[in-house]
Amino acid sequence: MTENLISDHQPGARNRSASYLFFGITLFLYGYFFVRILFFAIHISPLVPPDEIDHFGICRIFAESWPLLPQDSPASYQYGPITNIPYLYYYMMGFFLKLNFLDLNQLVYLRMINALMAALFVFYAHRWLRLLTPNRVVLTLFLVMLTNTPMLGFIGASVNYDNLLNLMAVMSLYYLHAFLTSHQWRMLFLFGLCILAGNMIKITFLPLGLIFVAILAYGTYGLRHKGTAALGQERPFADPLNAAILGMIILLSIANIALYGGNLRKFGTLLPETKNIVGETNALRYRFAAEKIILSQYREDAITFEQAVAKAHEHIDRQDDLNRTLFYLQIARDYKLSPRPIMDRISYADVWCKVMLRNSFGILGHMSMMKRPGELGIYRLIFLIAFLCIVRYWRPSIEESRFTEALLIVSVYTLIIMQYANYNEYTRHLSPDSGIQGRYLFPILAPIYGTMVCYLLKPFRTTCQMITSLIIGGYFIYGDFPFFLSQATAAWFYR
Repeated sequence: MTENLISDHQPGARNRSASYLFFGITLFLYGYFFVRILFFAIHISPLVPPDEIDHFGICRIFAESWPLLPQDSPASYQYGPITNIPYLYYYMMGFFLKLNFLDLNQLVYLRMINALMAALFVFYAHRWLRLLTPNRVVLTLFLVMLTNTPMLGFIGASVNYDNLLNLMAVMSLYYLHAFLTSHQWRMLFLFGLCILAGNMIKITFLPLGLIFVAILAYGTYGLRHKGTAALGQERPFADPLNAAILGMIILLSIANIALYGGNLRKFGTLLPETKNIVGETNALRYRFAAEKIILSQYREDAITFEQAVAKAHEHIDRQDDLNRTLFYLQIARDYKLSPRPIMDRISYADVWCKVMLRNSFGILGHMSMMKRPGELGIYRLIFLIAFLCIVRYWRPSIEESRFTEALLIVSVYTLIIMQYANYNEYTRHLSPDSGIQGRYLFPILAPIYGTMVCYLLKPFRTTCQMITSLIIGGYFIYGDFPFFLSQATAAWFYR
């Protein structure tokens, strides 16, 4: 990846002018992104972002009991279980609610904190790619694509644990590669801290954390004969900051063991179902648990279709959730009346890729804003060309080892989400696009875009790199905020 790079160390006024230009563009992109998500945070209706009402409700319950952890109660059943789940995000938001001394609107206040997390996600993603390449055109196009992915900005302005999850994922990636490059103890400690924190946010971080740890183990294998000197410091714990980080690692380790070990001991699984935590009667008050229970009872012939429909109307009060449950019941009845084979994993992969692209470059919540097939076709073409460039130019060399690791992270985690999590959702609901959320790949969006951009621009000289970046970047910018403003109706905003 060393050819066709714009060096930051070339002498002369021309290079200084280019440096100022790229620096100005970078500041603009950061500012443009943050202003946009603040606009969403202040103006978007709470009925639109995915599951924001539930997340916000749980945050308020955690604030009421803070600094202690809350217990499941009649006040919490409608939001799902609040015990035996990863709780770090809710605990942090509860803490911030306690600090709302100005008595700001609680929802908007928490949205602004989430917007800061989204901005930090972009900062660490940009910082990570700077470890891998000094090419300022690559870095700029990467930043344009990252800050103009519609669902990323939209979810970044809502109360949702995905924002903290995405941040911990990209911070883990950054500190992983920073450690493998510098061999500094502090980078290793911060990496461990981010991994343990990610586990306490959402269970989907567990496989990503295992991938990171496997890369760390392989990357440090060559240091086995070099001792602590290879890590740059004989007494790492003499540094007070390192000692403080270690203390937080110990606390998070205890929390991880208590949560996941406790669940394994009590329920026999890392994350038990809602009905196993609070009982079936109480679980029916939570709309997603109610949907799962009703569908399961109908598919097992415990209740008739008419009884299932009546039960759905009784327990699910939000119209969009009710419509979705009735849709799944209809599909289940059709399969009962006319049994047919379910889609195999290869065929499902093709559907999954198309739906994932649609849901990433549109907005999917309790209201949706999707692009037309022709508009999505351009995104698909960009991804296809980037994939072909990766196949053509990737080499398993030491110089490109960080890119190889990024490709490995993207490939393995994507397969896990696609072929395990989402395929299981498909077999449960028998609807091909069930559970496919573009935001589920955002924890690895930095390595996706980073490898795409680096290999996509690799064949070109500087001038062609700039022209290509202007075309791709311009389309991404148009497809985000201008697209939203052209499609949004009054129902999207606070009234």
